[in-house]
Amino acid sequence: MQRISPLESYHTSVTLRKRSIRRVKATIHVLSRHGLDFSEQRIFSWLLKSYLNQRGRLGKKPACLRRYNTDGHEYKIRPLYINQVLHAAVTQRAMHAGESVSRILDFAIRVYLPRLLEEVLTGSRPLRCAGDKKYWQDRYARRRNTTPVFISYRCSTEIHAEKGLHWLQKTEIIPKAGLSPWQILEVMHFAA
Repeated sequence: MQRISPLESYHTSVTLRKRSIRRVKATIHVLSRHGLDFSEQRIFSWLLKSYLNQRGRLGKKPACLRRYNTDGHEYKIRPLYINQVLHAAVTQRAMHAGESVSRILDFAIRVYLPRLLEEVLTGSRPLRCAGDKKYWQDRYARRRNTTPVFISYRCSTEIHAEKGLHWLQKTEIIPKAGLSPWQILEVMHFAA
């Protein structure tokens, strides 16, 4: 199997609704107004990590993928450059859920984008508009927040013979809280 690394990017594309793209551009504009420089790709990575960090329902794997872009008129193709570990974990989750990566990202934009704004604008950096910080802190305080995490993905083939194929895929969510600086540096070599 090919080795994957969190230090190398995977280049692909997603199909998103025009409305979702407008939301991302508006978020970039709000952040730049406060002196913070975020790219579309950085936002996409943050949203996909937030999606993977949420718990889902237990159940069986679906028989087929759901259709997402059926009419094509309300959708646009956007580049997606995320690290290889995050891409592998999201793709595994998409296949297991019967969704496409595009549909997952579209959902994450609708649900987790406000949390991104609140978390970034509540941070320790001073904002250009000092009065806004209190507003974002109040919004963030009302939300049930999750801790920042690393996403790790491993896949290994155990049996590849005439009688069958057996492989193991494992995605781990490692909370950043409680890790020492040395442990964080070590985890960054294999996790996103």
